[in-house]
Amino acid sequence: MLIDWSRIEILDDPDEPDWLKGIIKDLVIDIDTKILEISSLIEKNEADKLRALLHQMKGVSGNFGFIQFHEICLNSETLLKEGNHPSGYSRAKDLFEIWKSTKAELNKKFHF
Repeated sequence: MLIDWSRIEILDDPDEPDWLKGIIKDLVIDIDTKILEISSLIEKNEADKLRALLHQMKGVSGNFGFIQFHEICLNSETLLKEGNHPSGYSRAKDLFEIWKSTKAELNKKFHF
């Protein structure tokens, strides 16, 4: 399972059906940007900046129920914190495919 839909449904407001769609659309745009930043930080070997970004994304993805995305952020952040940069970078690269799949699931529901 890529998404815990109960986390997103909590945010839904039946009186404003477009509100949640707008929030999710903005979130997708933000994560798309951060995915590009992750790639750049890996290429530049900037482990500390990558770890900080992964920490932020771990929180956001957890709040929105992006289960696998959250787990990868957590794993990669931990590896980098322990000084295992090659494994941390490798794990962070797994976000690229998981994000594509997660975004596709979101698109099925929100049609953006």
